[in-house]
Amino acid sequence: MELFVEGQKYITAEAILKCVPHVNLLQNSAGPFFPQANPGANAAQTDVNAIDQWQVFLNSTVTLVKGETYTLSAMTNGVFSNIHDPNNASNKCVIWIGVPVNMVISGENVSANTFTWNSDTGTYPIRVNRYGKDSTVKCWNLKIEHGDQATSWTPCPLDS
Repeated sequence: MELFVEGQKYITAEAILKCVPHVNLLQNSAGPFFPQANPGANAAQTDVNAIDQWQVFLNSTVTLVKGETYTLSAMTNGVFSNIHDPNNASNKCVIWIGVPVNMVISGENVSANTFTWNSDTGTYPIRVNRYGKDSTVKCWNLKIEHGDQATSWTPCPLDS
């Protein structure tokens, strides 16, 4: 959503959201998120015989500003990790900011993790990895908010 005054872009919805404390900046964040066979246009590694299973969720995006601090919080039926270990089966779930950055933002054994965004300002999709043949690990209720404090999940105001 953008506001135009006499043809000039004045303010974006993202700028408005930045002014509201504890708002969920991640669109389409309810989930559940897990690699799925035939994900359509989404990039995915869903070989059931592979340990490393992942998917980029192109419809779940967040706009991040270089140099700003954010907190990710989420739920899982596995264990969150900040270590990408594609060679060892586990019940770990790793959440990333997707292409083209591919940066892990989940913490180790915690449901919330604070990070500073040092890549370019832009809009990025979420990527989720799980590790194990026929794994059932998934995550849901992802929330990315400004600052270093996690609050209860709410949908992004930009969701329709």
